[in-house]
Amino acid sequence: MTAVSARAQGASAVSDTELAERSERAHVPGQRSFVELNALAGMFTGLRLKGIVHPTQSLGLAFEGLEGARFLTADGSVARTERGGGARAEFCVSSLRRDAAILAPGLDLMYQPRIAPSTSWLGLFDDKGRDRALLLETNVDFMILHEFAEHAAVLLGFRGGAVVSLKGHDDSGKSLAGATRADGALYVGARF
Repeated sequence: MTAVSARAQGASAVSDTELAERSERAHVPGQRSFVELNALAGMFTGLRLKGIVHPTQSLGLAFEGLEGARFLTADGSVARTERGGGARAEFCVSSLRRDAAILAPGLDLMYQPRIAPSTSWLGLFDDKGRDRALLLETNVDFMILHEFAEHAAVLLGFRGGAVVSLKGHDDSGKSLAGATRADGALYVGARF
């Protein structure tokens, strides 16, 4: 009887070890973090703060806020201040030990504030001002993430997609609703 109970205890110890190994293998890098900060450089240059509200083994849901400048806008501006936010789904497409490749389609609603008319000293660079603009951005992020601690990771990524103007006018007063532009940016970031 004692030998049988010793075998049962030994078997349960092995199964506990196996369970621990399985749970370690199931871990996807970056999915234990809840906050991400990115610095973007491209058509949109600025900062993005992401809150990961629903992390799972292969899928995460995140809400994000962005602040920066958009270059070469549909209204003819070279650069305009832009801020807004949206949501993103994150799919882990590959992982190995502490590294992961993540594909993350997202949708952002962005706002560009009104710019007052301005005159230059020689009159060569006069600006008629710009109307407020509302933009819808659809894009996909591809990022490589390296986790160096349980709740800490660094990442490098590319964001590409399209920007559709929902509201706004160009220099001549023509509506920009429906105007579409390409969007792309490289970024670096950290997850905690």
